[in-house]
Order: sequence, then structure tokens, then C-alpha cells
Amino acid sequence: MSIDLNEALEMLVENLSKSIKPEQQSYMQDAAEISQKINDELININSIFKGSVYKWDQTYMFNFKPYPKTHVPILWIDIPFGIEPQKVFVHPDPRCRLFNLKAVVNHPVVQNGYVSGERLLNLFYLDLYRAVDRMHISTCKSGKMYNISAYFLKSHASKFEIVVKEYGKDGLEEDPTITYKFQLVFNFSNDSVVYLYMNNYFHQVEKYKVEASGRTSIKLLTNAKQLLLQLQVADKFLTVPAINYVLDTCVDLRVVSNTGDVLLSAIAGLIPLSESSGTLIYVFGKLLHFKQSGSVEMSELKALFGVVK
Repeated sequence: MSIDLNEALEMLVENLSKSIKPEQQSYMQDAAEISQKINDELININSIFKGSVYKWDQTYMFNFKPYPKTHVPILWIDIPFGIEPQKVFVHPDPRCRLFNLKAVVNHPVVQNGYVSGERLLNLFYLDLYRAVDRMHISTCKSGKMYNISAYFLKSHASKFEIVVKEYGKDGLEEDPTITYKFQLVFNFSNDSVVYLYMNNYFHQVEKYKVEASGRTSIKLLTNAKQLLLQLQVADKFLTVPAINYVLDTCVDLRVVSNTGDVLLSAIAGLIPLSESSGTLIYVFGKLLHFKQSGSVEMSELKALFGVVK
């Protein structure tokens, strides 16, 4: 029976995702434990951000391990006071709303009656660095031991990065096992919208849009990564770092909105990176044919991805 390509791809992903490898489950539990330890250390150092940081789980990914976990690079922070947003000017793009945030409160991030975005970012990094430094070498319940470091990438739209390297039998591994990458989203106590700070202004975003976009991004990118990992069997040059790279840089989720289109965009980005792109070109051509024809036989799609059951 022929069915729509996107429906068929999602059915295939569901079939591939029925069983999580014990090794993957173990590393995901380690990541959850590391996230909790960071929050615990923020409490231990009496950080102004203690108890207010959440959604760590959506910010990390595995750099080299073939697991379909993807990330949304946004970490949420609740700010315990209200603000009065003051629009700076009308931007040509109606979606871009720029503000200064007035605040009548005594707080380390407030200067001259306004929330200082620079202080907010710098104080967060200072406390994050102190928290991570206290757990620099950390052993999880799994028995695995990790080296953990935090970085503030000011030149990259004020993004933060936490690099987690595992100690193997030969010592500290060179490549990261887990990497957290994120920008900060601030949720003030009296406002239904959230704010990002970039380029000297606070950018206002509807909270529900950020949450909905995050859920959609995780679903589509995870589906695509699961299918691309399935193709690794046929193309040894299709490495996990290459897959992560194209999903981060070559897929624009403002333009593509379903699993099929995300997958096609990712493969188009991977073809120039592969030293032997014949398999990817063939898969791309077949998927494009299925999309244009409007339907696909499930058995044919399984064969294309090397799924025998």
C-alpha cells in the first residue's frame, strides 16, 4: 500500500526508535545527572540563578556517538522580578521587537533602573564557571568519570558551551562525549513573553512560540538524524560530526516543516562533505521521486534505508 512520504518516514522512525540501546540510555542518564549537579552547585555557591535554570535536557547532544539525540540551543532562566518593557524603535522586520527593560528593584543585574543584558550574561557565566569548576572531574552513578568545562562564546551571538569529556581506559579522551550549547532565554515574573539579549538589546519573543518551536525542532531533527544514522551502514563517510554539522547549519526550520524536507535538506548538505557521495546522491534522488509522486511503498522505503524488518 502506498502512503505519503512524510507519514512513511515517521512510521519508519517509530519502528527504528522502539528500542534504545542500553549504552545510549546510560549516557543519557549521565547527562541528566550532570545537569542536576550543575543546578545543585548553583545552589551551593548561592548563585542569583539558583533554582531558576531549566530545560538543560534539550540543550545537549552527543558529538561522536551514533545516537539520534538532537538539541535546541535555548536554556530557560526565570528572573524573580517584574519589568516594564520599553520599545527602542520599530524594526523593519515586524517579527523583531527590540526593548530596554525598566526595573524598579535592587538586584545585581539592574543598573540605573534598567536590566543590564551584559551583566546578566556575564554574571550567569561567572556562576556557571564556578559551578562547573566545583565538579570539574565528576563521576556518575554509571561509574563513568568525566572532565567538565564551561565556555562563554561572546563572538557567537553570546552562546554558552559546556564540554564533557570522558575518562577512558587510556585516560582523558580527546573528543567530547557530550556538549551543551545554548543561548539564554529570560522569563521575567510579570510578563507572558520571554526575552533574549543580543546586540545590545532585549529581543521579545512569544513564550508559546518558543516552546512550540522547540518541540517541533526536536521532533524533526531527531527524525532526520535517526534516518541519517541508518544510512551510515552504506556510507562510512557519513560520520556523526558531519550529521550534527549539517543539521545545525544546513537545515532552516523556518523554511522546511516536515521530516521529508528536513531530510532532503540535510542530505543535500552532506553530499559535498562526503568523499564517496554515490549512496547519498542515490538516496536523495529516490526520496525526491517519492515526494514528487506523492506516495511511496513502505517496503521500498525500508529497502532504501536498509531496514529488514
